[in-house]
Amino acid sequence: MNISNKTNSSDTAPDNGASSLVVPLVMFLAGVIGNSIAIVVLCKSKKERKESAFYTLVCGLAVTDLLGTCMASPVVLVTYLSNKSIESGLCEFHSFILLFFGVAGLCII
Repeated sequence: MNISNKTNSSDTAPDNGASSLVVPLVMFLAGVIGNSIAIVVLCKSKKERKESAFYTLVCGLAVTDLLGTCMASPVVLVTYLSNKSIESGLCEFHSFILLFFGVAGLCII
């Protein structure tokens, strides 16, 4: 019995990277908008609340997450748009950014 895993080329549509761009783009926008709203709300809060440890921790988490999102997500979006793999130097930068901001958030907690 001969089983073949070949697919007919007419059955598959060419992938230009646009369809796989939706999820990273939505995550990027949600991260930027959500963290920006959190920072604005925290900045407009009463002075008594700004001096609490909770305010400092939440504001630090929002700023850290916003910076991490703004530095890591564009690399992913450009990679999906170009439909190429990430080069070595950019891959190392992206890995460092993800690890740094992930650990920074954990250290704040």
